[in-house]
Amino acid sequence: MNIEQFFARLKAGAEALSGKQLVSLALAFLAVIGLTIGSAYWLNTPNYGVLFSDMDTESASAVVSKLKEQKVQYVIDGNTIRVPTTRIDELRLEFAGQGMPGSGHIGFEIFDKTNLGMTDFVFKPHWPGLPHREAMAQLETFGTEVVPKLLGSR
Repeated sequence: MNIEQFFARLKAGAEALSGKQLVSLALAFLAVIGLTIGSAYWLNTPNYGVLFSDMDTESASAVVSKLKEQKVQYVIDGNTIRVPTTRIDELRLEFAGQGMPGSGHIGFEIFDKTNLGMTDFVFKPHWPGLPHREAMAQLETFGTEVVPKLLGSR
């Protein structure tokens, strides 16, 4: 069958249909095409998850510059940086290895810069509430999705 025969059969089939049938056939065809294009777009759009949230501006700037350097797609929603969900764990480990981001809160790192001869006089004023401040700093740094992981739920 050549092209001329194909178009002749198509024209004969179209002449056999009424106007309403042609309109509904055309609308059904357009709906199928639209659904196909919309599905392809939706399937190719990455899902974003929270990388870090509630960061100070210096830390956020450093993280964003590293993401740009690595050519990672990201979205900024206020104080939250979102990246594709497939890369969240990898990026968090990488940033943690580089000591990023700083949370701006004082936690156990206050003892990193002390000398060997630290006395109770120096230690005790920092200890009350320190575990709580450290936990809050970690929650603010890694977002709220770390809480279910800490509690052992999946």
